[in-house]
Amino acid sequence: SSSSSSSSSSSSFSSFSSSSPSSSSSSCASSVDSCAQDLLRLVDHLRLSPRLLCGHSFSGKVVVRYAHRYAALEQPHRAVEQLYIMDTYPLRGAPPARGQHGSMGPFSIEQLLDLLQYRVPAPIGSRASLRTHLASLGLPATVSNFLSTCVHSQSPSSSPSSSPSSSPSSSSSPSPTSPSSKGELYWRFDFAALRELYRSYCDTCLVEELPLVPNLSVGTHFIRAERSDRWTENSLGALQSL
Repeated sequence: SSSSSSSSSSSSFSSFSSSSPSSSSSSCASSVDSCAQDLLRLVDHLRLSPRLLCGHSFSGKVVVRYAHRYAALEQPHRAVEQLYIMDTYPLRGAPPARGQHGSMGPFSIEQLLDLLQYRVPAPIGSRASLRTHLASLGLPATVSNFLSTCVHSQSPSSSPSSSPSSSPSSSSSPSPTSPSSKGELYWRFDFAALRELYRSYCDTCLVEELPLVPNLSVGTHFIRAERSDRWTENSLGALQSL
């Protein structure tokens, strides 16, 4: 099931400044803002003018930033008329943790990134051994199964962010590796970039930015997954106040 709320047209927000909200991560190579710029370059390349955008989780904040800063302000003919934002935490800060019963088990996003980088050192022997290892560390099967699709056979030899050597605890951690195996696998992730993206996600507040989006003639719709653990009474109340 889902719930949604719609904002009024842009005229309802005439008392708000049209300047962009400041963000400490806006100049980062990997940020909500840089992803919105990538989206603008993509629609330029494809010669599109999308009127409706959908974003899930992190991408929910990307489509709002695109609609706010780029589509209408820089190219008025590309103003977005509708936004659908699915399971995106709308406030500033980290989404709430739900303990042992959360979607990622007992781990926060930061803890999960540390676990993947430092307690699953590459090379990984197989996807099956990776799933078993992640389950032994406490990750739910759904997350372990997904993460087993996020590896490939190309060694990230030039990427220091993929190396576990900087963690003092990595040498004593169990590993699902198979040294010298022809089937060795490595994370697709750039962990440094992922951490930058997550910091930018936490720095971005949709409740502050949405009223600045011009020309939303139909509205903004928030969709909440039935079993989502990423919402609080405060966040729901903030959305209803828009």
